[in-house]
Amino acid sequence: MKKKGINIFHGLFCIFLILIFVFQENSIYAQGLSEGEQKVEDEAFMLFTKKEYDKAMPLFSQLLSLHPQDPVYNYGYGVCLIETNTGTKKALKYLKYAQSKSQNPVIFYYIGRSYHLNYEFDKAISNYQHFKEKAPKSTLTEFDVDQKIRMAQNGKELINFVSDLIVLENKKIKDENFFYSYRINDINGKIIVTPKSFKTKADIKKKYRGITFIWNDTLAFFASYGNNKKGKLDIYRASKQPDGNWSTPVKLPFINTSYDENFPYLSPDGKTFYFSSKGFNSMGGYDIFKISYNDTSNILLKPENMDFPINSPFDDLLYVVDRNNQFAYFASKRETGNDLISVYRIAVDKNRRKRPAKGLEDIIDRAKLNVTLLSERQPVDESAVNDITENKTKEQQNTKTLTLPELQPKKITDNIAFKQAVKDDKQIISKNLEQTENLRDIILVTAYEKSTQADALKKKAKTILENLDQVPDKKEQAFLKQEAQGMLDDAIKLNKEAIVAYNISKHLSETAEYKKQDKKVIESFLEKINSGMDSDSLFQAYNKVCKQVNKNQSKYVTIDKEITLRNKIIAKNLGIIKNNQIEITKYTEKINHISDNIIAIEQQITNASPQEKTNLEENLQNQKDKLKQLVQEKTYLTNKTNYLIAQNTDIHDEINYLKLLKQNTNQININEVHQKLAEINEATLSKHIAETKTDIEMDMAERIANNSDTSEEQERFNTDTHQEILANKQDDTKKTFENQTSDIATNKQDETQITDSLQTLVAQKQQLLKQTTDSTKKQNLKTEIQDLSQILNAVGTQNNETIQKQKNVKQAESKQNPTIESKFPDIRIKSGDNTAVKYEKTFFKQQYLTQLIAEQENKLENLEAVKKDVDDPATITSLNQQIETLA
Repeated sequence: MKKKGINIFHGLFCIFLILIFVFQENSIYAQGLSEGEQKVEDEAFMLFTKKEYDKAMPLFSQLLSLHPQDPVYNYGYGVCLIETNTGTKKALKYLKYAQSKSQNPVIFYYIGRSYHLNYEFDKAISNYQHFKEKAPKSTLTEFDVDQKIRMAQNGKELINFVSDLIVLENKKIKDENFFYSYRINDINGKIIVTPKSFKTKADIKKKYRGITFIWNDTLAFFASYGNNKKGKLDIYRASKQPDGNWSTPVKLPFINTSYDENFPYLSPDGKTFYFSSKGFNSMGGYDIFKISYNDTSNILLKPENMDFPINSPFDDLLYVVDRNNQFAYFASKRETGNDLISVYRIAVDKNRRKRPAKGLEDIIDRAKLNVTLLSERQPVDESAVNDITENKTKEQQNTKTLTLPELQPKKITDNIAFKQAVKDDKQIISKNLEQTENLRDIILVTAYEKSTQADALKKKAKTILENLDQVPDKKEQAFLKQEAQGMLDDAIKLNKEAIVAYNISKHLSETAEYKKQDKKVIESFLEKINSGMDSDSLFQAYNKVCKQVNKNQSKYVTIDKEITLRNKIIAKNLGIIKNNQIEITKYTEKINHISDNIIAIEQQITNASPQEKTNLEENLQNQKDKLKQLVQEKTYLTNKTNYLIAQNTDIHDEINYLKLLKQNTNQININEVHQKLAEINEATLSKHIAETKTDIEMDMAERIANNSDTSEEQERFNTDTHQEILANKQDDTKKTFENQTSDIATNKQDETQITDSLQTLVAQKQQLLKQTTDSTKKQNLKTEIQDLSQILNAVGTQNNETIQKQKNVKQAESKQNPTIESKFPDIRIKSGDNTAVKYEKTFFKQQYLTQLIAEQENKLENLEAVKKDVDDPATITSLNQQIETLA
């Protein structure tokens, strides 16, 4: 048995990272490791020293699950969480535990990093100072703690005030070539991967890729290591010469510091230069800065930090603004993992107002840069709002959310007063008709614009895909292909929104016709009043008309009605889906039963007499016919259910879009809409929308058919014997478990170690159970504890007792987790399983249960939203039952 800490890799770990831990006497670190655990530890340490934190992290996690009180494992896992940007706050508890068992000063540095990245700058500075006081000089140089302290001090200043950005998009993508997702065409230039001609030997040696911004086809801006011996990036500029070649690059003045500068961009008007820097008053990593620029002196004035929340303690990169200075893109490593990056599209507010921060919670919430609700968005240019004339305001009022007027019964005995009342009703109907027609026009133009945007994206994606062969770099090819696919996905979304908008506009056209008829009826009464008809007769007749007009409102379309209608469809579909899923489960049970019968009959045929064989073969064919029929019925029901699920997803998206559409119409100039409307060929648009709808529906049907989970059952009719299928499945299962456990399998001598590890895990779960108040989580923890306890009972006991206990485990698990084991039969704990396999199966169930909880919470949220718009008692009862079941 090897001892922890007495091996070459652990020595390297200490040398490279100065991990000089002083442990308490009874530290678990002094305990022995099994051979499998030693192998995992060696690999974790080696990857850590190579700074491959993403690969080291799962290994430290595995070791921690077995030895949660080990300070080295806590330290390693905490550092990995920070360096991979996957849990900067979560890392704190692991690092604090490691620090309590150690005098290693580096831990203070990483505790400071955790606080720093979570905006607790005072605590960050305090821990950085501890590190600075205790660490040797060589370590201080490696970690450059003075710069981190300055950044934290900058952060304190920058978050005193916050400004509320208008965030239009927020998406996470792969961080390599992230700028491909910047969908701004009109920037008077282009962003490309830095060509080899701009790279120095240092760039090539460091395998630095970089990006270059070419402005107006005359200036190129890029970052390079140049011939810098310190190995830092500076920003350079090159000019295109009359012969078409680029001049020798020169370093830009004023913006390059002793730290890295990168991601240059010059605004389309050539007046403002944007870049990212780790110097100046950055609050951490790269911050985005801007500075005035002109052709003569290149740079003017002092760089200005773009402030929080554009900037954060993470890397904030490549700010790109459009020609009209209305919208901008930038990227950030906040809220992402190791290989992802967040790309934001924001509205540019030239007079962005700052307000005092309300506290840490407010800061963290604003830093997330969630997409701003339309109801919270303000006009981008306040001066433009102030210039709006009274006429324009009236025009916009006509596009406000459509309401349905109710005409009141008349109790007037005077003809003049009655005539005025009817005129007032006519005005109400006329105004409402105008609102309806304006809303129809706005939504029709929206449909056209969405459809046009979708076509442009598809065309752009097609061009990228057609030219992929001309891109020599395979990685760049892959990212371009991914970007093209993203464009196609966006095009589908836009087309779906175009279809919804077009259909709503047609419904509003019908509503407008109904309102025109109502208006004519009221106008006819005005003529009758003028003709001198009897007042009493007029009052009675007109009040009947008012009732009829009010009743006609059930035919009128509004966006609110469309939303309610869709919520009712979702509720109805959910009921059908639930019933179908019950039936599908029954089909599955029948299919499995008949499949078992077929296998048994085929085995009997092998040893049967000729007479018996004839009867058996006839029975076999009957069973196969039944199986085929059942599979076909299940396939039909599964496809139908999957279609309803997909339909509900689409309808949910439609509801979200309709809500946005409703809010958007309040800020539109109707005159501009009518100008655009004159350019639209409605017949062509109608045809295009119909074709697009057909394409989308066919694509959905094809995907549902391809994704049917009955494919394996269908495949049974293409094989000669079911014994082959069974044998192959058994062999695959065996190989899977062999692969999963090859690195952690242990012999009988390791049983003590495994028992200790499992006992620790049970103790952790029991502690969590005491602290948890959520009933669902309590039940899941109880199940996990029971599973782990049963495995513990099965380890190191007599064979007969072990077999009996394992049978009990199987029976208990069958009762507790029928859904899991019906989906994954191979995770049942069997008498022949060794401890490692049992542990893996239990761990799988834990992971699966965690996923189920997340899915249930999502379903609960959707059901609650649907219930708000449902008024049918039976449907509400059904929804409440589903909510109660999930809760």
